[in-house]
Amino acid sequence: MELSVVAKLYNVDVRQAVLWSIESWNDLSSTTPVSCWKKTGLLDYYTCEYAEPDEDDGITEELTAMLSRLHASNPMSVDELLNPPEENVLMEDPTDEDFCRVFTNSEYEARSELTSVDATGEDGNA
Repeated sequence: MELSVVAKLYNVDVRQAVLWSIESWNDLSSTTPVSCWKKTGLLDYYTCEYAEPDEDDGITEELTAMLSRLHASNPMSVDELLNPPEENVLMEDPTDEDFCRVFTNSEYEARSELTSVDATGEDGNA
């Protein structure tokens, strides 16, 4: 029995689901959750004021001043220090070969399970 393409797409492990969730959460702007809460009507957000966080708040200014005191030969910005680019990579983009390998392996496993069931008459999980 061959798995359908849709079934293969929904055959995702917990780790992959968590990585996708983290990536999605990090891609949200700060106004999205606020907007959603406003639309629910559960809280009185229309009388509350929401201030967008400033990029140049006091902490950033303080860190910038501290970094300038170091007199580093190759200084980095506060943003680079707090958010190194190599830490923002969740996973590499899959290649066509990666997709082919996943589907080929899944198809092979499905066929081997069917072969073992046909040969023994049992599914081997009992």
